[in-house]
Parts: sequence; structure tokens; C-alpha cells
Amino acid sequence: ALHLGSRAIHDYHAENRVMTIADVFIHSSNIGVARLGLMAGPQTLERYYKNLGLLEPAEVELAESARPIVPRRWDDNAVTSSTFGHAVSITPLMMAQAMNAVFNGGEAGATGPRTADGRCRGQTASGVRRYQADHLGDWRHRLRESKPAHLSAQR
Repeated sequence: ALHLGSRAIHDYHAENRVMTIADVFIHSSNIGVARLGLMAGPQTLERYYKNLGLLEPAEVELAESARPIVPRRWDDNAVTSSTFGHAVSITPLMMAQAMNAVFNGGEAGATGPRTADGRCRGQTASGVRRYQADHLGDWRHRLRESKPAHLSAQR
């Protein structure tokens, strides 16, 4: 377990070994992602969430577009909890827009929700730049690498 004050973070599928970053994702290690979050720090993690568009409502022409629920203060508890899906609450549309940017070379909006004029809110002719494409290549590789072999279509 990883202890933060009186709180303990556990892995439900414990491997009881040192894990690579790919292993952390393959085995969905709460402890592993919590440690990565602590290493990155609150400012970096908050900046990543902001760059992915996860700290604002989804860019869609709906009055009902919900604001995400995020921590008021990014302390160690908020940082670690957010790394494994707690402490931040977003809509499925927000997640789709974030992944759209990851898998489209850093640009959101290329295939995202459209306004009446056919563009995403804030979109330039090519899309909303969320990340530099060269920064994403490594993460796309890590996401592909983290796919467990028994789930792969290739044998």
C-alpha cells in the first residue's frame, strides 16, 4: 500500500514487484499512477488536465454542457486520487474530446462535436491545438504498448 497521511492506496490486482510504466497501465496499478502523479506534481498534473480540456465544459452548443467537478486545492490527496479516476468528474463527451486531441496529433476538433457553423468552439481551420504532435507520439506508443498480450488481435 502507498500511505499518504492516514490514507492508504491499494492495488486490487497486486503484482508485488517493481513495474514499468507499461506494467502500471496493463495492471491498472493505483499505486503506480499515484506515484507518477506525485512525481509530476500538482502544477504539472493540473496543466495536463487543462491542456486536455478537462477543466472546462465540453466544447459543444448545449446549454446543458456540464462543468467538470475538480478539486479546489491540488494537494497530494487530490493529485493521487485524480490519477486513478477519483477527485475529478467529467462527462463522456469531455473524455472523447480529450482523446480526440491525443489521437489526432494534438489537435482537438478535427472530428469532434460541431457547432451550427460546422466548427468546434474556438477551432481554427485545422483544429484546437492541445499538445504538440511530437509530445504525443511517445504517449500513443505507451498506450499501444500497455495493451495486454491476451487482448491483442495479433497472435
